[in-house]
Amino acid sequence: MIRVENLTKTFKLYQSPADRLKEIVLQKKYHRKFTAVQDVSFEVKAGETLGIIGQNGAGKSTLLKLLMGVLLPDSGLIDISGKITGLLELTTGFNPEFSGMQNIYLNGTLRGMSKQEIDGKLGHIIEFSELQDFIEEPIKTYSSGMIMRLAFAIAIHADPQAFVVDEALSVGDAYFQQKCKNKLMEFKENGGSIVFVSHDLNAVKVLCEKAMLLDHGQTIESGDPDQVIHTYNFLLAKKTKGQEIRLQSRTDKGKAYGNLKIEIISVKMLNSYRQDSEVFVSGERCFIQIMVKAHEAAESVTLGILIQDRFGQDIFGTNTHHMNIPIALVSNQDCLIEYAIDELNIGYGKYTLTVAAHTQETHVNECYHWIDVVRLFEVVGSREFKFIGLSRLKPVVQVYSSISKTIIDRPLSPELCCAEISVAERDHILITAGTLFSVKVKVKNISSALWPAQGLADGHYSIRLGYHVLDKNGAITMHDGLRSALPFDLEPEKEIFLDCMVKSPDAAGDYILEFDMVQEQVTWFVQKGSKTAKVLITVQ
Repeated sequence: MIRVENLTKTFKLYQSPADRLKEIVLQKKYHRKFTAVQDVSFEVKAGETLGIIGQNGAGKSTLLKLLMGVLLPDSGLIDISGKITGLLELTTGFNPEFSGMQNIYLNGTLRGMSKQEIDGKLGHIIEFSELQDFIEEPIKTYSSGMIMRLAFAIAIHADPQAFVVDEALSVGDAYFQQKCKNKLMEFKENGGSIVFVSHDLNAVKVLCEKAMLLDHGQTIESGDPDQVIHTYNFLLAKKTKGQEIRLQSRTDKGKAYGNLKIEIISVKMLNSYRQDSEVFVSGERCFIQIMVKAHEAAESVTLGILIQDRFGQDIFGTNTHHMNIPIALVSNQDCLIEYAIDELNIGYGKYTLTVAAHTQETHVNECYHWIDVVRLFEVVGSREFKFIGLSRLKPVVQVYSSISKTIIDRPLSPELCCAEISVAERDHILITAGTLFSVKVKVKNISSALWPAQGLADGHYSIRLGYHVLDKNGAITMHDGLRSALPFDLEPEKEIFLDCMVKSPDAAGDYILEFDMVQEQVTWFVQKGSKTAKVLITVQ
């Protein structure tokens, strides 16, 4: 357990190093005092994680150094049950000239481990760091990520009762970051206390039971991570120069703040019947309507929405700036902004909606009005499509059978080779003369016959996708030399996507690319009754 009461730390700041000597000799004050941490109190129980957030210079790193004993407090109490260790700065406790092996003993000793203890855990430390091939090399040759691996491996194997983590983990790759987080979760489940400092707000929401916001060395708010992060967003908005940001109390749900030049008057969520609702079926059409009033003229107004789950994790957010929708308002103008969501493709559960009005990309530039948790709503399942998780992805499933064994010993009649061919991705292609390019083509068998695939039917009448190129006079300038085989037998009324490789003409100009189904050993193009695809190509 960690208990901190009224912790304060100040530093003397001098304009130059010489002022330190002048102050001693002349007995005259040449410094000014800077309070990095002031009257900070908190408690972290066994098995708990406290997340500390704040802007740069808020006092977070100083607080961790006080906890670790690197700095001594001017006043206040620090009570830690058992050993505390962790990661502050990457190179702390390392000698760059020593090898990784030597630094394990050096750093482990500084963390309170005996030589016998390090000997017993040496293999586990090296294995966790995954630096077996470099452990005898001097760490001055290590990358920052390798140093972080070694530092974390030593710290977590020192058997502490409390662990502090600064932003040092952020230099590691995603794989090792996740490995470290899993180890911290295991440490926490075994009764360890963790103090976690990060600018990754989602990580704070997920990993921490409570959070604390520091600003200029003082505790602004502590408690539920979601509420603390909302207040942090308010502080970011307050940074705008010359703006009076008002904090509106919303104890029933969340908080609202802003300079209120543009005020959010109402927010509605409508279902597919355009009825105001708090319950939506996953995948149904819904509308978010935001009514604003301009108390002053504004040339650039951004309206944004943010959907979060019950744990406070961001599920989806966007704004009119990202969607390239400019909004300008005159004084006393009312304006309704509607987000139409064709399919609310999120999983079953309870969610919150936050809305904001500001300038440019984010509310940090100038925050007009931000309202946290303006609406609570629930998403329920439907009978048509069942799934689990956060996202309703609606996959299209195709079952490919094994290689076809269908052999046709005689050609199919033309009416049994009718196809519906389409190219969805583009209708005009700009290409260099004499080059190969790929076109994705959808083919549907609209005949009454099974189409045999290439494979074991070599030398027989299998079906393939072909093409030909017509010039501006309609004359055929090129036949397919690379026909696309079907991966399996295609039954009537079934469709498949094929990547067709096409060779462009050698001469510049405009051409028509036309696709057709070709039966091996039989020469024909589009059959009567087929629906083919035509694409304009411009050869340069």
